[in-house]
Amino acid sequence: RLHGSALAAAAGAAVAFGALPPKLNPFIQPLMGSVRRETDAPLQARSAKSLASLIKLCVGRTPSPVSKIVGNVVALACADPAETPRAEWDDDAMAVAAAAAAAHEGPTESAIARRGAEACLLALCEVFGDALYEQVPRLWEAMSVPLAGVGESLGAAAAPPPKQAVVDACQLLRRVGARVAELNPGSGAPFAEAVKEKTLALLEPAFAKATAKDADPATQRAASAALAALAAATTSLLQSKHELHCVVGVDDFAVNVSYKKKSLVYLRADIKPALRVLTYASLPAAESREANRGAHVCEDDETTTTTTTPDVTNTRSGPSVFPASLLQSASSAAYVAARAALDDAAAGLNDATVSKKEEKERRAVALSHALRSSLQASFPDAHWHVAHDWRSNPLGVAPATSTTRALEITKDDFVYVAWRHASRPPGFFNALGLVAADRDTLTLARRSFLVVVLAYAMWFNSMCDPDGSAKMSEKEKQQRWSLRDAPLRSAEDPLTATLCAAAPRAAPFALVALTLMGGNYAMGLARRVAAHAAGRNARKSKKA
Repeated sequence: RLHGSALAAAAGAAVAFGALPPKLNPFIQPLMGSVRRETDAPLQARSAKSLASLIKLCVGRTPSPVSKIVGNVVALACADPAETPRAEWDDDAMAVAAAAAAAHEGPTESAIARRGAEACLLALCEVFGDALYEQVPRLWEAMSVPLAGVGESLGAAAAPPPKQAVVDACQLLRRVGARVAELNPGSGAPFAEAVKEKTLALLEPAFAKATAKDADPATQRAASAALAALAAATTSLLQSKHELHCVVGVDDFAVNVSYKKKSLVYLRADIKPALRVLTYASLPAAESREANRGAHVCEDDETTTTTTTPDVTNTRSGPSVFPASLLQSASSAAYVAARAALDDAAAGLNDATVSKKEEKERRAVALSHALRSSLQASFPDAHWHVAHDWRSNPLGVAPATSTTRALEITKDDFVYVAWRHASRPPGFFNALGLVAADRDTLTLARRSFLVVVLAYAMWFNSMCDPDGSAKMSEKEKQQRWSLRDAPLRSAEDPLTATLCAAAPRAAPFALVALTLMGGNYAMGLARRVAAHAAGRNARKSKKA
Protein backbone atom coordinates (compact mmCIF):
# COMPACT_ATOMS: atom_id res chain seq x y z
CA ARG A 1 0.00 0.00 0.00
CA LEU A 2 2.80 2.44 0.89
CA HIS A 3 4.62 1.57 -2.35
CA GLY A 4 1.49 2.31 -4.39
CA SER A 5 0.87 5.59 -2.60
CA ALA A 6 4.46 6.68 -3.24
CA LEU A 7 4.22 5.82 -6.94
CA ALA A 8 0.92 7.71 -7.23
CA ALA A 9 2.44 10.76 -5.51
CA ALA A 10 5.44 10.67 -7.86
CA ALA A 11 3.17 10.34 -10.90
CA GLY A 12 1.06 13.25 -9.67
CA ALA A 13 4.18 15.39 -9.27
CA ALA A 14 5.27 14.54 -12.82
CA VAL A 15 1.83 15.41 -14.19
CA ALA A 16 1.97 18.75 -12.38
CA PHE A 17 5.05 19.72 -14.46
CA GLY A 18 2.91 19.38 -17.62
CA ALA A 19 5.54 17.58 -19.72
CA LEU A 20 4.85 13.89 -20.42
CA PRO A 21 7.11 11.30 -22.05
CA PRO A 22 5.99 9.20 -25.07
CA LYS A 23 5.06 6.23 -22.85
CA LEU A 24 2.37 6.99 -20.28
CA ASN A 25 1.93 3.63 -18.53
CA PRO A 26 4.28 4.56 -15.63
CA PHE A 27 1.94 7.47 -14.89
CA ILE A 28 -1.48 6.01 -15.69
CA GLN A 29 -1.16 2.76 -13.75
CA PRO A 30 -0.17 4.25 -10.35
CA LEU A 31 -2.85 6.94 -10.56
CA MET A 32 -5.57 4.46 -11.58
CA GLY A 33 -4.45 2.08 -8.85
CA SER A 34 -4.70 4.86 -6.27
CA VAL A 35 -8.13 5.88 -7.51
CA ARG A 36 -9.26 2.26 -7.29
CA ARG A 37 -7.71 1.07 -4.02
CA GLU A 38 -6.46 3.99 -1.90
CA THR A 39 -8.21 3.84 1.48
CA ASP A 40 -7.03 7.29 2.59
CA ALA A 41 -9.62 9.69 1.20
CA PRO A 42 -7.37 12.81 0.89
CA LEU A 43 -4.66 10.87 -0.94
CA GLN A 44 -7.27 9.29 -3.19
CA ALA A 45 -8.77 12.70 -3.99
CA ARG A 46 -5.31 14.07 -4.86
CA SER A 47 -4.71 11.13 -7.21
CA ALA A 48 -8.11 11.71 -8.79
CA LYS A 49 -7.23 15.34 -9.52
CA SER A 50 -3.88 14.31 -10.96
CA LEU A 51 -5.57 11.74 -13.20
CA ALA A 52 -8.00 14.40 -14.45
CA SER A 53 -5.05 16.69 -15.24
CA LEU A 54 -3.33 13.81 -17.03
CA ILE A 55 -6.44 13.27 -19.16
CA LYS A 56 -6.41 16.93 -20.17
CA LEU A 57 -2.74 16.71 -21.18
CA CYS A 58 -3.52 13.67 -23.32
CA VAL A 59 -6.39 15.21 -25.28
CA GLY A 60 -4.21 16.22 -28.24
CA ARG A 61 -2.07 13.07 -28.34
CA THR A 62 -2.25 10.55 -31.19
CA PRO A 63 -3.13 7.87 -30.34
CA SER A 64 -4.97 9.21 -27.32
CA PRO A 65 -5.61 7.13 -24.19
CA VAL A 66 -8.39 9.46 -23.03
CA SER A 67 -11.28 7.25 -24.12
CA LYS A 68 -9.87 4.16 -22.39
CA ILE A 69 -9.04 6.00 -19.17
CA VAL A 70 -12.45 7.67 -18.97
CA GLY A 71 -14.14 4.35 -19.73
CA ASN A 72 -12.35 2.72 -16.79
CA VAL A 73 -13.28 5.62 -14.49
CA VAL A 74 -16.94 5.36 -15.55
CA ALA A 75 -16.90 1.61 -14.92
CA LEU A 76 -15.50 2.14 -11.41
CA ALA A 77 -18.08 4.83 -10.65
CA CYS A 78 -20.88 2.38 -11.47
CA ALA A 79 -19.37 -0.78 -9.94
CA ASP A 80 -20.69 -0.42 -6.39
CA PRO A 81 -23.90 -2.49 -6.10
CA ALA A 82 -24.89 -0.55 -2.98
CA GLU A 83 -25.23 2.61 -5.11
CA THR A 84 -25.74 1.19 -8.62
CA PRO A 85 -27.99 -1.92 -8.59
CA ARG A 86 -27.33 -4.69 -11.08
CA ALA A 87 -29.95 -5.03 -13.80
CA GLU A 88 -29.88 -8.84 -13.67
CA TRP A 89 -30.60 -8.94 -9.93
CA ASP A 90 -34.01 -9.44 -8.40
CA ASP A 91 -35.16 -8.13 -5.01
CA ASP A 92 -33.64 -11.06 -3.11
CA ALA A 93 -30.22 -10.57 -4.69
CA MET A 94 -30.28 -6.83 -3.98
CA ALA A 95 -31.29 -7.53 -0.37
CA VAL A 96 -28.38 -9.96 0.03
CA ALA A 97 -25.94 -7.40 -1.40
CA ALA A 98 -27.26 -4.67 0.90
CA ALA A 99 -26.98 -6.94 3.94
CA ALA A 100 -23.40 -7.88 3.02
CA ALA A 101 -22.43 -4.22 2.63
CA ALA A 102 -24.02 -3.36 6.00
CA ALA A 103 -22.20 -6.23 7.75
CA HIS A 104 -18.83 -5.21 6.30
CA GLU A 105 -16.69 -3.22 8.71
CA GLY A 106 -15.71 -0.02 6.94
CA PRO A 107 -16.17 0.72 3.23
CA THR A 108 -16.04 -2.17 0.79
CA GLU A 109 -13.56 -2.36 -2.09
CA SER A 110 -16.24 -1.37 -4.58
CA ALA A 111 -17.26 1.57 -2.37
CA ILE A 112 -13.63 2.77 -2.22
CA ALA A 113 -13.31 2.49 -5.99
CA ARG A 114 -16.59 4.36 -6.50
CA ARG A 115 -15.45 7.15 -4.18
CA GLY A 116 -12.24 7.61 -6.14
CA ALA A 117 -13.95 7.45 -9.52
CA GLU A 118 -16.57 10.01 -8.51
CA ALA A 119 -13.81 12.32 -7.27
CA CYS A 120 -12.11 11.95 -10.67
CA LEU A 121 -15.35 12.73 -12.52
CA LEU A 122 -15.88 15.88 -10.45
CA ALA A 123 -12.23 16.82 -11.08
CA LEU A 124 -12.85 16.46 -14.82
CA CYS A 125 -15.68 18.96 -14.48
CA GLU A 126 -13.32 21.43 -12.85
CA VAL A 127 -10.43 20.84 -15.27
CA PHE A 128 -12.34 21.00 -18.57
CA GLY A 129 -15.15 23.38 -17.64
CA ASP A 130 -17.47 24.20 -20.55
CA ALA A 131 -15.41 21.99 -22.91
CA LEU A 132 -16.11 18.85 -20.85
CA TYR A 133 -18.41 17.10 -23.31
CA GLU A 134 -16.44 18.21 -26.38
CA GLN A 135 -13.02 17.09 -25.20
CA VAL A 136 -14.25 14.05 -23.23
CA PRO A 137 -16.92 12.62 -25.57
CA ARG A 138 -16.72 9.21 -23.88
CA LEU A 139 -18.29 10.67 -20.75
CA TRP A 140 -21.11 12.34 -22.68
CA GLU A 141 -21.87 9.18 -24.65
CA ALA A 142 -21.99 7.10 -21.46
CA MET A 143 -24.92 9.27 -20.34
CA SER A 144 -26.64 10.30 -23.58
CA VAL A 145 -26.61 7.08 -25.63
CA PRO A 146 -28.48 4.85 -23.11
CA LEU A 147 -30.91 7.61 -22.08
CA ALA A 148 -31.62 9.68 -25.18
CA GLY A 149 -29.99 7.69 -27.98
CA VAL A 150 -27.70 10.55 -29.05
CA GLY A 151 -23.96 10.46 -29.42
CA GLU A 152 -21.15 10.89 -31.89
CA SER A 153 -20.55 7.16 -32.39
CA LEU A 154 -24.22 6.13 -32.48
CA GLY A 155 -25.33 4.68 -35.79
CA ALA A 156 -28.71 5.13 -37.43
CA ALA A 157 -29.80 1.53 -36.80
CA ALA A 158 -28.35 1.09 -33.32
CA ALA A 159 -29.85 -1.59 -31.09
CA PRO A 160 -31.58 -0.63 -27.82
CA PRO A 161 -29.03 -0.07 -25.03
CA PRO A 162 -28.58 -2.77 -22.38
CA LYS A 163 -30.62 -2.29 -19.22
CA GLN A 164 -27.47 -2.03 -17.12
CA ALA A 165 -26.26 0.81 -19.34
CA VAL A 166 -29.43 2.73 -18.48
CA VAL A 167 -28.81 2.25 -14.75
CA ASP A 168 -25.18 3.32 -15.14
CA ALA A 169 -26.21 6.39 -17.14
CA CYS A 170 -28.62 7.43 -14.39
CA GLN A 171 -25.81 7.07 -11.84
CA LEU A 172 -23.48 9.25 -13.94
CA LEU A 173 -26.20 11.82 -14.48
CA ARG A 174 -26.77 11.87 -10.73
CA ARG A 175 -23.13 12.82 -10.09
CA VAL A 176 -21.80 14.66 -13.14
CA GLY A 177 -25.12 16.20 -14.18
CA ALA A 178 -25.72 17.57 -10.69
CA ARG A 179 -22.32 19.30 -10.74
CA VAL A 180 -22.79 20.73 -14.24
CA ALA A 181 -26.27 22.07 -13.50
CA GLU A 182 -25.33 23.41 -10.05
CA LEU A 183 -26.34 27.04 -9.67
CA ASN A 184 -23.86 27.91 -6.91
CA PRO A 185 -20.95 25.46 -7.13
CA GLY A 186 -18.87 25.03 -4.03
CA SER A 187 -15.63 25.15 -6.01
CA GLY A 188 -14.88 26.29 -9.52
CA ALA A 189 -16.81 28.50 -11.89
CA PRO A 190 -20.36 27.66 -12.96
CA PHE A 191 -20.91 26.08 -16.34
CA ALA A 192 -22.30 27.95 -19.34
CA GLU A 193 -26.05 27.90 -19.88
CA ALA A 194 -25.69 25.89 -23.09
CA VAL A 195 -23.84 23.11 -21.24
CA LYS A 196 -26.43 23.14 -18.46
CA GLU A 197 -29.33 22.89 -20.93
CA LYS A 198 -27.58 20.03 -22.73
CA THR A 199 -27.27 18.16 -19.44
CA LEU A 200 -30.78 18.93 -18.17
CA ALA A 201 -32.21 17.67 -21.46
CA LEU A 202 -31.29 14.15 -20.30
CA LEU A 203 -33.54 14.32 -17.24
CA GLU A 204 -36.79 13.74 -19.12
CA PRO A 205 -35.66 10.57 -20.99
CA ALA A 206 -34.01 9.33 -17.78
CA PHE A 207 -37.27 9.77 -15.87
CA ALA A 208 -39.25 8.09 -18.65
CA LYS A 209 -36.95 5.07 -18.79
CA ALA A 210 -36.79 4.70 -15.00
CA THR A 211 -40.59 4.71 -14.67
CA ALA A 212 -41.39 2.61 -17.75
CA LYS A 213 -43.71 -0.36 -17.35
CA ASP A 214 -41.07 -2.83 -18.52
CA ALA A 215 -38.25 -1.36 -16.42
CA ASP A 216 -36.21 -3.90 -14.48
CA PRO A 217 -36.08 -3.87 -10.65
CA ALA A 218 -32.63 -2.27 -10.60
CA THR A 219 -33.77 0.66 -12.74
CA GLN A 220 -36.92 1.12 -10.67
CA ARG A 221 -34.97 0.96 -7.44
CA ALA A 222 -32.66 3.66 -8.76
CA ALA A 223 -35.79 5.68 -9.61
CA SER A 224 -37.05 5.27 -6.03
CA ALA A 225 -33.72 6.50 -4.68
CA ALA A 226 -33.90 9.49 -7.02
CA LEU A 227 -37.45 10.30 -5.88
CA ALA A 228 -36.35 10.05 -2.24
CA ALA A 229 -33.52 12.49 -3.00
CA LEU A 230 -36.04 14.79 -4.69
CA ALA A 231 -38.28 14.60 -1.61
CA ALA A 232 -35.36 15.43 0.70
CA ALA A 233 -34.35 18.36 -1.52
CA THR A 234 -37.93 19.64 -1.44
CA THR A 235 -38.09 19.78 2.35
CA SER A 236 -34.62 21.36 2.57
CA LEU A 237 -35.70 24.24 0.33
CA LEU A 238 -38.89 24.99 2.26
CA GLN A 239 -38.74 27.55 5.07
CA SER A 240 -40.90 26.34 7.95
CA LYS A 241 -40.82 26.38 11.73
CA HIS A 242 -42.14 22.78 11.67
CA GLU A 243 -40.40 19.58 10.65
CA LEU A 244 -41.78 18.55 7.28
CA HIS A 245 -42.45 15.17 5.68
CA CYS A 246 -42.43 14.73 1.92
CA VAL A 247 -43.72 11.88 -0.26
CA VAL A 248 -42.99 11.79 -4.00
CA GLY A 249 -44.55 9.25 -6.34
CA VAL A 250 -45.45 8.52 -9.93
CA ASP A 251 -49.16 8.90 -10.72
CA ASP A 252 -51.37 8.58 -7.62
CA PHE A 253 -50.22 7.11 -4.32
CA ALA A 254 -52.07 6.70 -1.02
CA VAL A 255 -51.22 8.15 2.39
CA ASN A 256 -52.80 7.62 5.79
CA VAL A 257 -51.49 10.30 8.14
CA SER A 258 -52.52 12.89 10.68
CA TYR A 259 -51.10 16.30 9.86
CA LYS A 260 -51.18 19.77 11.27
CA LYS A 261 -53.99 21.81 9.87
CA LYS A 262 -53.08 24.12 6.96
CA SER A 263 -49.68 22.45 6.56
CA LEU A 264 -50.47 20.02 3.73
CA VAL A 265 -49.37 20.92 0.20
CA TYR A 266 -50.11 18.68 -2.80
CA LEU A 267 -48.51 19.37 -6.19
CA ARG A 268 -48.75 17.61 -9.53
CA ALA A 269 -46.23 17.94 -12.36
CA ASP A 270 -47.81 17.56 -15.80
CA ILE A 271 -45.21 15.23 -17.29
CA LYS A 272 -45.43 11.65 -18.51
CA PRO A 273 -45.83 9.84 -16.25
CA ALA A 274 -47.25 12.42 -13.86
CA LEU A 275 -45.16 13.25 -10.79
CA ARG A 276 -46.90 14.06 -7.51
CA VAL A 277 -45.42 15.66 -4.40
CA LEU A 278 -47.04 15.76 -0.95
CA THR A 279 -45.57 17.73 1.98
CA TYR A 280 -47.01 18.21 5.46
CA ALA A 281 -46.09 18.71 9.12
CA SER A 282 -47.00 16.17 11.77
CA LEU A 283 -48.59 16.90 15.14
CA PRO A 284 -46.93 16.74 18.56
CA ALA A 285 -47.63 13.52 20.43
CA ALA A 286 -49.74 15.29 23.07
CA GLU A 287 -52.16 16.57 20.42
CA SER A 288 -52.98 13.11 19.06
CA ARG A 289 -56.66 12.27 19.61
CA GLU A 290 -56.82 9.08 17.61
CA ALA A 291 -54.79 6.19 16.31
CA ASN A 292 -56.28 6.42 12.84
CA ARG A 293 -59.59 7.68 11.54
CA GLY A 294 -59.72 5.46 8.53
CA ALA A 295 -60.03 6.05 4.83
CA HIS A 296 -61.91 9.31 4.98
CA VAL A 297 -61.35 13.02 5.60
CA CYS A 298 -62.25 14.49 8.97
CA GLU A 299 -61.21 17.88 10.36
CA ASP A 300 -61.35 19.55 13.74
CA ASP A 301 -59.35 22.33 15.32
CA GLU A 302 -56.17 20.31 15.56
CA THR A 303 -56.15 17.16 13.47
CA THR A 304 -56.82 16.17 9.88
CA THR A 305 -56.57 12.61 8.56
CA THR A 306 -56.69 11.90 4.85
CA THR A 307 -56.35 9.03 2.43
CA THR A 308 -56.06 9.28 -1.34
CA THR A 309 -56.68 6.45 -3.75
CA PRO A 310 -54.03 5.12 -6.17
CA ASP A 311 -54.83 4.75 -9.85
CA VAL A 312 -52.01 2.96 -11.63
CA THR A 313 -51.23 -0.48 -13.06
CA ASN A 314 -47.65 -1.61 -13.61
CA THR A 315 -45.55 -4.63 -12.65
CA ARG A 316 -42.33 -4.50 -10.69
CA SER A 317 -40.77 -5.59 -7.40
CA GLY A 318 -40.99 -3.43 -4.34
CA PRO A 319 -38.41 -0.63 -4.10
CA SER A 320 -36.50 0.58 -1.08
CA VAL A 321 -37.71 4.08 -0.25
CA PHE A 322 -35.85 4.71 3.02
CA PRO A 323 -32.13 4.96 3.84
CA ALA A 324 -30.66 1.71 5.13
CA SER A 325 -29.76 3.27 8.48
CA LEU A 326 -33.36 4.31 9.10
CA LEU A 327 -34.73 0.91 8.11
CA GLN A 328 -32.29 -0.82 10.47
CA SER A 329 -33.46 1.37 13.35
CA ALA A 330 -36.80 -0.43 13.57
CA SER A 331 -36.97 -3.35 15.98
CA SER A 332 -38.05 -6.83 15.00
CA ALA A 333 -41.15 -6.38 17.17
CA ALA A 334 -42.29 -3.54 14.91
CA TYR A 335 -41.89 -5.72 11.83
CA VAL A 336 -43.75 -8.57 13.51
CA ALA A 337 -46.62 -6.28 14.52
CA ALA A 338 -46.82 -4.76 11.04
CA ARG A 339 -46.81 -8.10 9.26
CA ALA A 340 -49.40 -9.54 11.65
CA ALA A 341 -51.63 -6.50 11.13
CA LEU A 342 -51.51 -6.88 7.36
CA ASP A 343 -52.11 -10.64 7.47
CA ASP A 344 -55.00 -10.35 9.94
CA ALA A 345 -56.62 -7.56 7.95
CA ALA A 346 -56.24 -9.48 4.70
CA ALA A 347 -57.79 -12.58 6.28
CA GLY A 348 -60.66 -10.55 7.72
CA LEU A 349 -61.58 -9.10 4.36
CA ASN A 350 -62.24 -12.58 3.00
CA ASP A 351 -61.60 -11.57 -0.61
CA ALA A 352 -58.41 -13.34 -1.50
CA THR A 353 -59.54 -13.80 -5.08
CA VAL A 354 -59.86 -10.09 -5.86
CA SER A 355 -59.07 -9.48 -9.51
CA LYS A 356 -60.33 -6.02 -10.44
CA LYS A 357 -58.03 -3.10 -10.09
CA GLU A 358 -60.48 -0.91 -8.14
CA GLU A 359 -61.20 -3.72 -5.67
CA LYS A 360 -57.47 -4.24 -5.09
CA GLU A 361 -57.05 -0.54 -4.42
CA ARG A 362 -59.90 -0.47 -1.88
CA ARG A 363 -58.43 -3.55 -0.22
CA ALA A 364 -55.01 -1.88 -0.02
CA VAL A 365 -56.56 1.19 1.62
CA ALA A 366 -58.18 -1.03 4.25
CA LEU A 367 -54.87 -2.80 4.90
CA SER A 368 -53.10 0.54 5.25
CA HIS A 369 -55.73 1.62 7.79
CA ALA A 370 -55.26 -1.60 9.77
CA LEU A 371 -51.46 -1.28 9.63
CA ARG A 372 -51.46 2.22 11.08
CA SER A 373 -54.00 1.35 13.77
CA SER A 374 -51.97 -1.67 14.89
CA LEU A 375 -48.67 0.23 14.97
CA GLN A 376 -50.25 3.11 16.86
CA ALA A 377 -51.67 0.73 19.46
CA SER A 378 -48.42 -1.23 19.83
CA PHE A 379 -46.08 1.78 19.92
CA PRO A 380 -48.02 4.78 21.29
CA ASP A 381 -46.84 8.27 22.31
CA ALA A 382 -46.05 9.19 18.70
CA HIS A 383 -47.73 9.27 15.31
CA TRP A 384 -47.34 6.57 12.70
CA HIS A 385 -47.39 7.71 9.08
CA VAL A 386 -48.28 5.16 6.40
CA ALA A 387 -48.06 5.43 2.61
CA HIS A 388 -48.63 2.74 0.04
CA ASP A 389 -48.57 2.30 -3.70
CA TRP A 390 -48.46 -0.40 -6.30
CA ARG A 391 -45.21 -2.33 -6.35
CA SER A 392 -44.94 -1.34 -10.00
CA ASN A 393 -44.37 2.33 -9.12
CA PRO A 394 -41.29 4.01 -7.68
CA LEU A 395 -42.03 5.81 -4.43
CA GLY A 396 -39.75 8.18 -2.53
CA VAL A 397 -40.21 9.30 1.08
CA ALA A 398 -38.26 11.91 3.03
CA PRO A 399 -39.50 11.79 6.64
CA ALA A 400 -38.72 14.50 9.15
CA THR A 401 -35.14 14.58 10.35
CA SER A 402 -36.01 13.40 13.87
CA THR A 403 -37.84 10.28 12.66
CA THR A 404 -36.87 7.30 14.82
CA ARG A 405 -38.26 4.23 13.05
CA ALA A 406 -39.19 3.20 9.52
CA LEU A 407 -40.71 0.05 8.06
CA GLU A 408 -41.11 -1.25 4.53
CA ILE A 409 -43.30 -4.30 3.86
CA THR A 410 -44.65 -5.74 0.63
CA LYS A 411 -48.03 -7.46 0.56
CA ASP A 412 -49.56 -8.84 -2.61
CA ASP A 413 -49.32 -6.17 -5.32
CA PHE A 414 -48.55 -3.24 -3.01
CA VAL A 415 -45.67 -1.88 -0.97
CA TYR A 416 -46.47 -0.32 2.42
CA VAL A 417 -44.08 2.10 4.09
CA ALA A 418 -44.52 3.40 7.64
CA TRP A 419 -42.47 5.71 9.81
CA ARG A 420 -42.85 6.89 13.40
CA HIS A 421 -42.55 10.56 14.25
CA ALA A 422 -44.13 13.20 16.45
CA SER A 423 -43.19 16.85 16.09
CA ARG A 424 -41.59 18.56 19.03
CA PRO A 425 -43.73 21.02 21.00
CA PRO A 426 -43.03 24.57 19.81
CA GLY A 427 -40.57 26.62 21.81
CA PHE A 428 -41.38 29.86 23.56
CA PHE A 429 -40.34 32.11 20.69
CA ASN A 430 -41.91 29.82 18.08
CA ALA A 431 -45.19 29.88 19.99
CA LEU A 432 -45.12 33.68 19.88
CA GLY A 433 -44.36 33.58 16.16
CA LEU A 434 -41.11 35.46 16.66
CA VAL A 435 -38.77 32.76 15.31
CA ALA A 436 -39.39 30.93 12.06
CA ALA A 437 -35.85 30.62 10.75
CA ASP A 438 -33.99 27.57 9.60
CA ARG A 439 -30.98 26.06 11.35
CA ASP A 440 -28.40 27.92 9.23
CA THR A 441 -30.02 31.29 9.95
CA LEU A 442 -30.10 30.63 13.69
CA THR A 443 -26.46 29.53 13.64
CA LEU A 444 -25.51 32.76 11.85
CA ALA A 445 -27.50 34.77 14.42
CA ARG A 446 -25.72 33.07 17.33
CA ARG A 447 -22.29 33.70 15.84
CA SER A 448 -23.17 37.32 15.09
CA PHE A 449 -24.27 37.75 18.71
CA LEU A 450 -20.91 36.40 19.91
CA VAL A 451 -19.03 38.82 17.66
CA VAL A 452 -21.10 41.79 18.86
CA VAL A 453 -20.63 40.88 22.53
CA LEU A 454 -16.87 40.47 22.07
CA ALA A 455 -16.53 43.79 20.21
CA TYR A 456 -18.66 45.58 22.84
CA ALA A 457 -16.54 44.15 25.65
CA MET A 458 -13.29 45.27 24.01
CA TRP A 459 -14.70 48.75 23.36
CA PHE A 460 -15.92 49.05 26.98
CA ASN A 461 -12.51 48.04 28.31
CA SER A 462 -10.76 50.77 26.33
CA MET A 463 -13.33 53.59 26.52
CA CYS A 464 -15.10 53.19 29.89
CA ASP A 465 -14.28 53.05 33.56
CA PRO A 466 -15.43 50.06 35.66
CA ASP A 467 -18.18 52.17 37.23
CA GLY A 468 -19.74 52.81 33.81
CA SER A 469 -18.47 56.34 33.17
CA ALA A 470 -16.56 57.38 30.07
CA LYS A 471 -12.79 57.66 30.27
CA MET A 472 -11.39 61.13 29.49
CA SER A 473 -7.83 62.34 29.92
CA GLU A 474 -6.96 65.76 31.30
CA LYS A 475 -5.79 66.84 27.85
CA GLU A 476 -9.16 65.88 26.35
CA LYS A 477 -11.01 67.70 29.12
CA GLN A 478 -9.07 70.91 28.47
CA GLN A 479 -9.29 70.65 24.68
CA ARG A 480 -12.06 72.68 23.10
CA TRP A 481 -13.87 71.62 19.93
CA SER A 482 -15.96 73.64 17.56
CA LEU A 483 -18.71 72.38 15.28
CA ARG A 484 -16.69 73.64 12.33
CA ASP A 485 -13.67 71.47 13.27
CA ALA A 486 -15.61 68.30 14.16
CA PRO A 487 -19.33 68.28 13.20
CA LEU A 488 -19.96 64.92 14.94
CA ARG A 489 -18.09 65.81 18.11
CA SER A 490 -21.23 67.14 19.77
CA ALA A 491 -22.87 63.69 19.50
CA GLU A 492 -19.80 61.63 20.35
CA ASP A 493 -19.60 62.39 24.04
CA PRO A 494 -23.28 61.74 24.84
CA LEU A 495 -23.21 58.50 22.80
CA THR A 496 -20.09 57.28 24.58
CA ALA A 497 -21.58 58.09 27.98
CA THR A 498 -24.82 56.28 27.10
CA LEU A 499 -23.04 53.11 25.91
CA CYS A 500 -20.75 53.07 28.93
CA ALA A 501 -23.71 53.40 31.30
CA ALA A 502 -25.72 50.71 29.47
CA ALA A 503 -22.98 48.08 29.48
CA PRO A 504 -23.17 47.14 33.22
CA ARG A 505 -26.96 46.83 32.98
CA ALA A 506 -26.85 44.64 29.84
CA ALA A 507 -24.03 42.44 31.10
CA PRO A 508 -26.23 40.04 33.18
CA PHE A 509 -28.54 39.38 30.23
CA ALA A 510 -25.58 38.79 27.90
CA LEU A 511 -24.05 36.43 30.49
CA VAL A 512 -27.27 34.40 30.67
CA ALA A 513 -27.47 34.20 26.87
CA LEU A 514 -23.84 33.12 26.60
CA THR A 515 -24.38 30.49 29.32
CA LEU A 516 -27.37 29.04 27.46
CA MET A 517 -25.45 28.99 24.19
CA GLY A 518 -22.47 27.33 25.85
CA GLY A 519 -24.73 24.74 27.44
CA ASN A 520 -26.34 24.03 24.08
CA TYR A 521 -22.96 23.48 22.44
CA ALA A 522 -21.83 21.33 25.36
CA MET A 523 -24.94 19.16 25.14
CA GLY A 524 -24.49 18.78 21.39
CA LEU A 525 -20.88 17.75 21.89
CA ALA A 526 -21.90 15.28 24.58
CA ARG A 527 -24.49 13.75 22.29
CA ARG A 528 -21.93 13.33 19.51
CA VAL A 529 -19.44 11.74 21.91
CA ALA A 530 -22.12 9.37 23.22
CA ALA A 531 -23.19 8.43 19.69
CA HIS A 532 -19.55 7.76 18.73
CA ALA A 533 -19.04 5.60 21.81
CA ALA A 534 -22.26 3.67 21.14
CA GLY A 535 -21.22 3.06 17.54
CA ARG A 536 -17.77 1.89 18.62
CA ASN A 537 -19.28 -0.51 21.17
CA ALA A 538 -21.70 -1.83 18.55
CA ARG A 539 -18.85 -2.50 16.13
CA LYS A 540 -16.88 -4.27 18.84
CA SER A 541 -19.85 -6.45 19.78
CA LYS A 542 -20.52 -7.27 16.12
CA LYS A 543 -16.88 -8.17 15.61
CA ALA A 544 -16.92 -10.34 18.73
